[in-house]
Amino acid sequence: MTSTSRAAIAACTLALASLAATAAAAQTGFEGVVTFASHSKSDGKTTTMIQTTKGSKLKIEGMSAEGGSMILDGDAHTMVMVEPAKKRYITITQADMDQMAAMMKPMAEKMKGMKHDDAKDGGKLDVSKTGRTETVAGTRCEIWHGTTVEDDGTKKEGDVCVAQGVGFAIYDMMVNNPMAVNARNSMQQRMAKYKELMSGGKGVLKITSIENGKPFVDMEATKIEKRSVSDGEFKPPADYTGTSMGAMLQQSAQQMQGLKQKMQDAQKGKQQTNP
Repeated sequence: MTSTSRAAIAACTLALASLAATAAAAQTGFEGVVTFASHSKSDGKTTTMIQTTKGSKLKIEGMSAEGGSMILDGDAHTMVMVEPAKKRYITITQADMDQMAAMMKPMAEKMKGMKHDDAKDGGKLDVSKTGRTETVAGTRCEIWHGTTVEDDGTKKEGDVCVAQGVGFAIYDMMVNNPMAVNARNSMQQRMAKYKELMSGGKGVLKITSIENGKPFVDMEATKIEKRSVSDGEFKPPADYTGTSMGAMLQQSAQQMQGLKQKMQDAQKGKQQTNP
């Protein structure tokens, strides 16, 4: 995401670093498929993203150039990353993220006190109703204006069009994402504004950034298809190999331990050679 589009999504992207207690409070209640067009200001390219939702289940396709997808299950509180290039899928749970945090704790302790942009709240966010509406993909949505003021005083702004019961389920995507749990504590002000914007089961249909008074559409819904969705649409292909983040972390820890042992053995050998 470019810096110019950051403010455009300001009114809705705080969900990208927010978690709430349950998914049910923010589900749009929509069952079906929504197709989005994502436009890049830097190279002029347009990519397609497809969102499939049913109850507490959500699947996002087209979020990477490799054609991977992400499947979230609000009841199980799991995320599955599907990687077609490797014909595999990785299941991630909150327990996995807790394990990762524990493994990285020594490093985090060493880095305490250092300045990190990722730990910032990202500047102060304000959102407000404009009183304007628009029809996107045949659905009426209301336009909210969002502004962020960065720590250095830089101001960015943009509009987001939200609709009742349909749209990009940003909240659902993140509320059930175990990888986002560590971000919410640094985003309290944004979380409150997000709740103000997206309460009542609303979804995002269009995001527009504004730079030097000129609007640029970053993302917009192009097709909304209300239909029954089978549970099978939220499962990885049967011929893919499955693994878990926990297993990958365990393998990584074993490799690190093996490397540490080799270094210790090498040091002992050097001491014996040069008494």
